[in-house]
Amino acid sequence: MYVRAGAKKFKGLLVGLLIGLMILSGCATPTPAPAVPQEAATSTPTAVPTAMTSPTAVPTETETTAPTSTATPVPTVVPTATPTTPVADLTCTLGPVAEMPDETELRDPGVYTVIGVANDDRLNVRTCPGAMHPIVHQLMPYSAGLQRAGQSREIEGQPWTPINYGGAAGWVNAGYLARQYGEADPEVAVRAGQIVRALREQDWDAVAAAVHPGVGARFSPYAFVRMGEGEDADRVFSAAELAGLAGDETIYHWGVFDGSGEPIEMSFIDYYARFIYDADFGWPYAVAYNEIVGSGNTINNLAEVYPQAEVVEYHLAGSDPRFGGMDWRSLRLALEKVGDTWYLVGLVHDEWTI
Repeated sequence: MYVRAGAKKFKGLLVGLLIGLMILSGCATPTPAPAVPQEAATSTPTAVPTAMTSPTAVPTETETTAPTSTATPVPTVVPTATPTTPVADLTCTLGPVAEMPDETELRDPGVYTVIGVANDDRLNVRTCPGAMHPIVHQLMPYSAGLQRAGQSREIEGQPWTPINYGGAAGWVNAGYLARQYGEADPEVAVRAGQIVRALREQDWDAVAAAVHPGVGARFSPYAFVRMGEGEDADRVFSAAELAGLAGDETIYHWGVFDGSGEPIEMSFIDYYARFIYDADFGWPYAVAYNEIVGSGNTINNLAEVYPQAEVVEYHLAGSDPRFGGMDWRSLRLALEKVGDTWYLVGLVHDEWTI
């Protein structure tokens, strides 16, 4: 009897030992998850004079990745991988629909252009909204004609928008997108974007290099461009003159202030702060190609003055509720082609006028 009981006890111990081994084997260290791609850190740009804050959501986290090559950006994109499932499938875990406050009455055309990406950087396109998801594509700076493919989603406080690009689809951080009006020539989109970035960074050598070699660039404080000569005309500077204007303390006559009729007499750098980069046009609400977005009471005669030019407008919607949207700003670039290169012939500031 005692032998049989001992055998049962030994058998029970053996079974317990086997169960323990099975539990231990089931708790083995899991296979590590794929590493999340590290995002490039964007350095804070040199402060520029601004009169308002862009309503475009500026990303709090960089969602761009600098490539190893620093070749001059071109308006083509090469995917690192092509999604096999369209974004409309929505197989990812999505956040709430992003509330995108609209501070202007402008319609949403459903077409976007890339903004805020450095010349040697790229904008990541991901399989799902959020920086934790794999990158399937990278967009060049100033890429245009991106089609919205669905509702934006909010992930960790950042809005993400699904887009179509080259027959495929993916998600991008919406802070790097501006509404696009009109059809963009890819070369014009790149050239205009590079000029605006150079203006933002006050890189006068880069701006001068973009000035038309034959006719120079005309600077207009308002939408009505004043042709002719003398004080009745807007000022024109050649590329060579423009390169040295930042340090030039000469007081120039630029026209008259709207409303008061007082003369606009300033140095170039003061004119820059008031009538070129008085708002952060590097992060516009909208970019328009040969279309007018901002409009006040001043006659816009750009089409008559620059009939051979492509005109690109960088528009910031009004942001101060006290002004009911009338504190908008626009900066327009008139570009003409010489050979294979687009050059700046006109820099036209615009704002609400009375």
